Amino acid sequence: MPERKTTTSTVQKTSVTHRVSIGIIAVSLSLISLALGTALFFSPAAGYLFMPPTVTEQSVPSTATAVTLTWTAPGDDGNVGQAASYDLRYSTNPITVENFPQAQGVPNLPGPQPAGSTESVSVGSLQPSTTYFFALKATDDAGNVSVMSNVATKTTSALAEACVPTYTCSEWTACSNGSQNRTCSVTNNCQSGLGQPITTQACTSPAATPAAGGSLSHVVRHIVVASIGVGGGPAVRVIEPTTGKATAQFNVLQSKDRMGVNISAGDVDGDHQPDVVIGSGAGNDAVVKVFTPAGKQLFSFNPYPTDRRTGVDVATGDVDGDGTDEIITVPAKAAAQVKVFRFDSAKKAFTLLAQAFAYDRNSRQGFTVAAGDMDVDGKVEIAVTARANARSVTLLRVKGTQLQTIRRINPFPILFRTGLTIAIGDTYGTGRGQLIVTGGPTYYSDVKIFDINGRYQTHFLPTTKAWRGGVDVATLDVDQDGRDEVLTTSYLNGEPGVRVFRYDPIRRAYTLKQSYYAFARAFKNGFRLGAI
Repeated sequence: MPERKTTTSTVQKTSVTHRVSIGIIAVSLSLISLALGTALFFSPAAGYLFMPPTVTEQSVPSTATAVTLTWTAPGDDGNVGQAASYDLRYSTNPITVENFPQAQGVPNLPGPQPAGSTESVSVGSLQPSTTYFFALKATDDAGNVSVMSNVATKTTSALAEACVPTYTCSEWTACSNGSQNRTCSVTNNCQSGLGQPITTQACTSPAATPAAGGSLSHVVRHIVVASIGVGGGPAVRVIEPTTGKATAQFNVLQSKDRMGVNISAGDVDGDHQPDVVIGSGAGNDAVVKVFTPAGKQLFSFNPYPTDRRTGVDVATGDVDGDGTDEIITVPAKAAAQVKVFRFDSAKKAFTLLAQAFAYDRNSRQGFTVAAGDMDVDGKVEIAVTARANARSVTLLRVKGTQLQTIRRINPFPILFRTGLTIAIGDTYGTGRGQLIVTGGPTYYSDVKIFDINGRYQTHFLPTTKAWRGGVDVATLDVDQDGRDEVLTTSYLNGEPGVRVFRYDPIRRAYTLKQSYYAFARAFKNGFRLGAI
């Protein structure tokens, strides 16, 4: 803070027998200082007389919303004693003797101190980039009021734009002694702190050691994957997240298939490479297949009986904290029998780890599933909801070989019947994922955000309310700043546009940061998204 200088006013001599002097000698807040002076004269016979002083103003910036006035306390009998009260006023128009009563009074002024003491009052709640005028009167204990002091002026500074830091984070280290770490640094020269991602989280140490230079919890390459909904072909595209450019396209089922493809992505075999995981659409045999990003099929298995043609929705996530993602399934057209499959590296196959019904077995409209860590324990929670007539989202977690229900969240009114689409992602950068949920076709796409306790956080509209085809949602830290973005695309009868939304901690809102087409615009069948 710069040293505050004091400017002494020059008082002209007068023949008046008694003199009371009030001088406003500085106006300052933090780095502000405005020096000025005034003299008030009192004569028992003639009353208060005013002789204007010389006013000197120091050129020091003000704040945007406040000014501090500093003056020397007058006496009530010449330069001795003390005044009884002050009346300090301000206005955006010049203050005169005539309009002084109409100026804004400063409330809760301190009682005057003995003559010669330094008085100081901060005037707040001012507007940025605005010139204000200040004037002062004093009253003695007999009720005599001084004439008005000289008028001090000050222009508040402009309101500074908040500098929102952006971060780049390294991969998580291997789990050691129940925790893992990463380094996050600011990339845009702002001061760190606001929206800062977590750099330490709890985890479960794996039995295997990580590959050289790798991490058990992340892949070496991030991808977005997109598939076509009902009525389209079985093509899948792999997309580079930062550019939106397709790097590969391949069919995952027979080329004549038109039942749609459900999709996810993860590292399901523990090699630190991204895997594309697909589930067949409702009306098809329930089959799960795993591909490389180049389209090479690695694994295939049937999580449910194939004669029921239930199809299967898929998600991926590390349910046990060992650094490898499991495959989580639920029928796309049957009861909500959730199953979790773990990769057996010895058998080179997927084996059932846990299963449970997320809803009543008689509820057979078909379901969808998502996964993400919502409580910073290094293990994902599982979210399940109905594809039609949806009333709630059920959250589950794996405990050993059991699937336990955490709670049910009702994101929309109880009469809501469109079905829901869901994802889980850490969009705040706290390590705690949020449940991201929106209505399906026939309802406008209002994306709502909830925490693990079912508390509503905020919402945003990824399209206009005129769009009633629903959206599919996924999450990914596209720019590697420690905060997931929300990706959306049309769910039914819409173009294959992908829109990427990022949470803004200043506005506490999700803003559009990127958009691209996952497929050619001629495709109008609706689409599904996944990412890792």
